[in-house]
Amino acid sequence: IDKPLIVPLSVTVAQPGRHTVAMRFLNNNDARTRKKDRNLYIHYVELQLPEGTRRGLRYAMPTDDSQAAWDTAARTALAPLAKRAYRRLVTTTELDKLVALSRLARQTKKRDEFPAGLRLGLRGLLASSSFLFRPEPDAVSNNPATRALTDYELATRLSYFLWSSMPDDTLLALADQGKLKDPKVLIEQAKRMLKDPRSAALADNFAGQWLQLRKINVVQPDDRTFTEPLRRAMATEPARFFTGIVQEDRSVLEFLDANYTYANEALAKHYGLPGITGEDFRKVPLPAGQRGGLLAMAGVLTLTSNPARTSPVKRGKW
Repeated sequence: IDKPLIVPLSVTVAQPGRHTVAMRFLNNNDARTRKKDRNLYIHYVELQLPEGTRRGLRYAMPTDDSQAAWDTAARTALAPLAKRAYRRLVTTTELDKLVALSRLARQTKKRDEFPAGLRLGLRGLLASSSFLFRPEPDAVSNNPATRALTDYELATRLSYFLWSSMPDDTLLALADQGKLKDPKVLIEQAKRMLKDPRSAALADNFAGQWLQLRKINVVQPDDRTFTEPLRRAMATEPARFFTGIVQEDRSVLEFLDANYTYANEALAKHYGLPGITGEDFRKVPLPAGQRGGLLAMAGVLTLTSNPARTSPVKRGKW
């Protein structure tokens, strides 16, 4: 307490994701006072990424203090961001507006105001309707007939359907080249995107709405064995099942009848499946004669029942 210290420590994180950081005494004995209870008081914890791993906007400063140099540097920094955010080529007029916003920070000719100007340009970009919405303007305003989608519109539809997010660099590059209209290329990209971890959004959003899986979070069966880990497992099982069928291009009939499912330890105990431990879900075979598919899953049965009994009406409606 009398002499607080800043103690730097280096930690290697092998895998991405959530990690717990904890601090404590390994030895609770104080050798100086011979006390068997000493306490650690932590005023603050600061996490820093090593140099070279920071993610953010990289840009070049203006070459001089002139407005022309400012505009050139701002245009160079904002143009690729606008293309990514708008999911298409950016017009000269649109880019000029972003550069003009950045220029508002140019009160003096000090070069350290340039980062503040870029932040203003980014705020304008993120407030633009081209970023917030996915417009598909008609190619000919006075012709209400159907028209072919542009490559950028195809990239956007495909990306938001499979990933619930904007197109990546690969999709945008193919759109630049006008190749996405080729059915072979489009199918290849769909298969590539389905193998990407971001395709989990398809199960969370599409399957979650289609199969009404979101309701599992609010149901409350009158059963003491129904715990929060089991609830989460019940919601995860059909989503993983859906993702497996899509990614492996399996028969749609397996939604109604399959000899396997996906389970972790909590769900396996509920089903009486032996030899499964841990929180990670894995594909497991079902015992011979045990019905599989969505209709037999605990989550679906739970959300289509009353708290203390089954409900043929709810299940029939589902």
